[in-house]
Amino acid sequence: MTKNISFIYTPVYRKYLWVCTLLGTVLGSFQMVRAKVSRVRVKHSTVKKRSTASRFPRKNPKVTKRSFFNIRKALLRNLAQGQHNLRTLSLSSKVNWRTTRNHMIYLVGMGYAREVFSSAQVRIFEITQQGMEVLAKNAI
Repeated sequence: MTKNISFIYTPVYRKYLWVCTLLGTVLGSFQMVRAKVSRVRVKHSTVKKRSTASRFPRKNPKVTKRSFFNIRKALLRNLAQGQHNLRTLSLSSKVNWRTTRNHMIYLVGMGYAREVFSSAQVRIFEITQQGMEVLAKNAI
């Protein structure tokens, strides 16, 4: 007796094979496959995602990421020396300019720094009295 296996070439069965390979399941008999094809649903939580740590290793594994606390403390320490624009702040703190901009938005919002001058090309910041107190207490 010959089995009818023409359903193997249908798009629905190909989709089922794709789902099975994603989920890592082993195909059963052809009869079970025919019964399950109409009820296949992909659960995204069952698919294990690869971590990015192994795919993109750090250039220098000894260097760790700085916390927000350390970045903001460095920015306030540099502002305590005098007025700075975003570029000089980022260079002296050794922080990316975009990160510096975002943290300065936070510091201005909290009242630890204020914007002295703002134009389309440059923004100049200085530390406030509250920022000096917070820097002395180490409680950013």
